[in-house]
Order: sequence, then structure tokens, then C-alpha cells
Amino acid sequence: RRKFSPFVPPAPLFSMSEKSFSSSTAPAISPSMFPSQKEAQQYVGESAKTNAENLTKCGDLACQHDSFLQILSSAKIMSYASFEFEEKTVGKKKQKKKGKNSNHAPAGEAAADENTAKKYSPIVYAITLSDSVFFPEGGGQFADHGTLTLKSKDGEDTEHKIQLFVQDAQNVNEICVLFCRLPSDSESSPEDVTKILDNSDDVQVEQTLDWERRFDQMTQHSGQHLCSAVALSNFEIGTHSFSLG
Repeated sequence: RRKFSPFVPPAPLFSMSEKSFSSSTAPAISPSMFPSQKEAQQYVGESAKTNAENLTKCGDLACQHDSFLQILSSAKIMSYASFEFEEKTVGKKKQKKKGKNSNHAPAGEAAADENTAKKYSPIVYAITLSDSVFFPEGGGQFADHGTLTLKSKDGEDTEHKIQLFVQDAQNVNEICVLFCRLPSDSESSPEDVTKILDNSDDVQVEQTLDWERRFDQMTQHSGQHLCSAVALSNFEIGTHSFSLG
């Protein structure tokens, strides 16, 4: 069951090649690599707070001021960490969440599909930005999906561009944390991603929302509130549960 909120923001997953990364392609453990999602998201959340004056907290994000905003290019990378994605066995009984910020597998929808999971590198990048076009899961609304395009130039003024798939967004202690993965058909490697993130001061970030998915969910969410209001005012029938899909 999901709790409802009056805020109604939040498309099909992007088509990717079936080629997949093998676990052997994962880079060696580095200061930015953590053994679990819990530790990675805790690190990026605390790191982002050290530059709090430039950080937009959940509740004041760009997506929460404009539900129809689809692209945001003004945000900067605040912090990042990475960890290796753990595939969940399909068909097993779902585990109950232990709290608002439970350590569930990022990209819950993608994680449940073994074929989809193979379309991305096993490395997950937990990234915090100064602002976000992606709505973090909450208030009965699923997290947004989309793409994060990282652009930088080298000493010879040659532009380098890496595109990551944003498969989850979570509110971690009022900090919006994006969970991103490199598509398996990308010409870039996990090492390339780490290199560009390590030099984030010179990186231009373009956030592109999966609008079809967002619009579908926000209209369902709005429609539910309308139906609930009519049922309550006309028939004194309360809403006990609701699911998107």
C-alpha cells in the first residue's frame, strides 16, 4: 500500500542492445566504489551536504515546481559513489521494506527483469546533483526514469560525452540521489564514467526525463485523487489502497 500526497508530478524503458557486460569488466575497487547501495547513498548524501548552499533539497526540486519540465541543463554534480548491482532472483517472494529509505535494489522495475538487467553495466552510480528534473519516489508516486548526459572537453578542446540511464531516484534524508547505469551498448567504459565524474567541476550535465512514463503515472495519480474525492463527497466511501500500472 502506498500513502497519497496532494503533489502529483512524475515512459517506456529505452530500447537497448541485448549485449551485456560480464562481471569481469567491473573496475577495481576505488575510493568511490562501495560494497553496497546503502553505504554508497549514505556517502553521497553526506558529501553533498558539505556544499549545502548550492544544493536543492527534496521538496524544492525543479521537478516539484514544474511538473511538465522535461530537460534541465543547469545543475552541477555535487557528489557520487558507485557499487556493483546485485541481480535479484525472479519469482521469489518480495521482501517488505523496512522504512522510507530502505536498501531496496535500485530500478525496482528493471531489477525484476533479468533480460533488462543484462542491458546495463553491473556498476551503479549513485549521483547527487544541485537540482533535479527527476522526481524521487514518494507520496504514492514511483521514481522517474530518464537519461543523464555528461559532457566535458579535454586539453585539445575535444568534447567527450557519456550517457547514463537513470533507473531510480530516491529521497535520502531530503537529498535526491539518482541511481544510474551505463547501457551495455555504450562506447564508453565504466572507467570512462569514473574519470569524467572525478573531474565534475568541468562537466556539463543534461538531465532528460522519460516524459511518456512520467505523464502516464501523473495522470493516473491525478485521476485517483479525483475518483477518491468524488467517492468520499458523494458516497462517503474512503480510499483504502491504490496502485499505478
